[in-house]
This record gives sequence, C-alpha cells and structure tokens, in this order.
Amino acid sequence: MLQKCENSFDQTGASVVAIVFLSVFVALVLGDAVLTAFALNKTLNKDVREEELTKRVERKTNELHALDLAIAKRRALVQQNNIRPRGVVVSSR
Repeated sequence: MLQKCENSFDQTGASVVAIVFLSVFVALVLGDAVLTAFALNKTLNKDVREEELTKRVERKTNELHALDLAIAKRRALVQQNNIRPRGVVVSSR
C-alpha cells in the first residue's frame, strides 16, 4: 500500500513561479507602504516647519524695523545738532 502512495515533495515549475511572483509582489507592496508613510509624514510636518520659518522671519522683520527707527532718530539728532557721526570723515571741497 505504501508503495502505491509515494509522497513526492518536488515542486513543479508553476508553483515556483507563483511563489516568486507573490514574494516580489509582497516586497513591492511593503516598499510602497514605506514610501507612502514617508511622504505623508513629510507633508504633514511641512506646515509646522513653515510656521516656524514665518515666526523667525517676522521676528527679524521687527528687529530690522527697530533698527531703522534707531537710525532715523540718530540722523535727526545729527541734523538737529549739526553733530558729525563718529567715524565719518567729511571732506571739504
């Protein structure tokens, strides 16, 4: 009886092709999932980075405005008192 029902564990060509195809398909799906997660994370964090940059630009703009006001006050003081600013050489022609 055992001789009639021999077990054969050999794989046919079709099963090998199916296993290879499914393995490649699973690898591609996993790669797609990783790339999608990376892209979504980058996109969602983009707003946070833009807010930080906007705040930094606003602070620097305010600092520049304050410096412009200080320069304008200094120029008015110089013109009012006829004071020569330090480090400025006036040539007489």
